[in-house]
Amino acid sequence: MKKLFICSTMLLLASGMFAQTEVTPSQKSSDTGTNPTSVTVVIPSSEVPVMPKKEYYWKDNRHNISFSVGLPGLYSTLTYGHSWAFYIAPPSASGSSGATKRDVFCGAWEVDYQYQVLRWLRVGASVGYEYWAGNTRTHDIFAAAKVDFTYINREYIRLYSGIGMGLAMHVEQYSNGGAAGRYLPACTLTPIGLNLGNRNVYGLIETNIGAASCLRVGIGFRP
Repeated sequence: MKKLFICSTMLLLASGMFAQTEVTPSQKSSDTGTNPTSVTVVIPSSEVPVMPKKEYYWKDNRHNISFSVGLPGLYSTLTYGHSWAFYIAPPSASGSSGATKRDVFCGAWEVDYQYQVLRWLRVGASVGYEYWAGNTRTHDIFAAAKVDFTYINREYIRLYSGIGMGLAMHVEQYSNGGAAGRYLPACTLTPIGLNLGNRNVYGLIETNIGAASCLRVGIGFRP
């Protein structure tokens, strides 16, 4: 009986010690900081992160440089008497074919620089050159300061009107080698001008009355 009691007591003590030293899975994970029974699977995303688009701000694009070509200005067609027509004089009484005259327009070229002072105001300067070939070759050159009033000033479109004042030079070269020239005030009124493009490159369409081309198209840059 005594031996049975001793054996029972030893079994109870052994079972108690085993219960105290046993570590459960939850306890083991909390001790080590990891969970051996859980697996984390990372799947790469196919979506490309979209960067926020920078809003258009007119002060970031103050400088405007443009190059254009166009039709003759009113100075050359009205003041200087140029004609686009090709004609042959009526035959004389002696039967000769008569004299011929031909005015060939070789383009009105212009370079402009403007600075955007305010959202609605641009100031700058323009230089233009116009050439006619014919019995008398003529060169029309002008340089003018210009002010543009912008009605719409957005990233992709600008609508404006303007006025320019400066000096023009008209030179005539005759077939006999002689030449003559004169200076005139260069006045230009721009009823409507349109820029279409992005914040760095744009197309130019402009109508003018005066020394500049009456209708010109070109390309511009905002560095």
